[in-house]
Order: sequence, then C-alpha cells, then structure tokens
Amino acid sequence: TWEALGEGAYVLALEAEDNTGNKARATVAVHVDNHAPSVPVLTSLVNAPASDALTAAWQSSPDPDVKGYLLYRNGRLANATGVVVGDLRPYLLPGPDYTVATLPDGEHCYHAVAMDQAGNLSPPSNTLCRTLDNRRPHALIVEPPDGTRFEFPVRVIADTPDRDVVSVQFQIKRPQDPAWQALGAADAQLPFEVTLDPASL
Repeated sequence: TWEALGEGAYVLALEAEDNTGNKARATVAVHVDNHAPSVPVLTSLVNAPASDALTAAWQSSPDPDVKGYLLYRNGRLANATGVVVGDLRPYLLPGPDYTVATLPDGEHCYHAVAMDQAGNLSPPSNTLCRTLDNRRPHALIVEPPDGTRFEFPVRVIADTPDRDVVSVQFQIKRPQDPAWQALGAADAQLPFEVTLDPASL
C-alpha cells in the first residue's frame, strides 16, 4: 500500500531482479486527485415530454475533469431499476438533461452529483420537486398470494407504486355475499397492512 504525500503527478517504478543479477525496470505515471468537483446546479424539472414523464436539466460543473453526473430521484439513482450498491460509474450521465418516463403519481424530488475522473463526488446539488397526478390511486394485495389456505391469523399487505396514496381500506366478502365489508380501519401508514383472523369470520 502506498500513501501519496499530496496531490499531483507521480511515477511508480517496479524493479525486478533474477537469480543471476539481471534487472528490469518498469514505470507507470499516475496522478493523485483527492479534490471533489464543484457542485452542479439543477436548473429545471419539467413535466415533459409526456404527462407521466419528468425531464431534469442541470448546469454542468466548471471543473475540466468531470466524468459525468449521477441524477437522483427520491433518494435513488434515476436511471437505475433498484438500489445500487458498489460502483456508480455505470450510471453516470453526460448531461445536461435526462428524462424519466412512466412515473407513478405523487411528488418526485431530484438532485444531481458530479463525479470526476478519479471517482471523487461533489456535494449534492440543489433539489427540485414536481408532483404528478395522472390517474386514480392503484394498489395491489401482495400478501398472501391468491388462493392461500390458512387456519391462523395472516398479514394482508398491499403495495402501490404511487406516492400520493394517503390511505388504504381493506375489505372482505364471501363469494355469495352481496356487499363488501371493511376489514379493520383504513390504514394511513406504510406498509399498508391488516391482520386477517379466521376466528373472527
């Protein structure tokens, strides 16, 4: 392990010697850069080109060694399908804008981070938010699976991609019943869930 005394250009040398005293030398030029790039500025977040799309635009960092930008939506990378662990370089965007389509309803907040050639990250940019409202709320029961048989209490869990759902009301009925009945009170906190006890049916 080598710790540089400071930033700047260095040359690393490797010298090898065999049993008969022959020597060979190889060098590699490196540059130590611990300086984070300047903060980019998020300039706009518009509801375009479609009603369920948002386009973010930003002012580039003035530093010449910027490799690209990481754009975050609601705390996660806007161009990733899930939580990213490890190397962020595959998600760098060239800028100066990026569009995310088919977004769910609700508030979406964006900020950008610059990365330089050495992998240093700038502090987060300013944050811009926009709210989408294109459809009625939509939720699905994700637990228990359809067709589940049970004899003990089970958790019934609902999920929705929309970020503007304020409550979920679970209901139940037998196939022959004419109307639905509320299953507990409306749930206003994530995760949306209720316990179904067969003894109460």
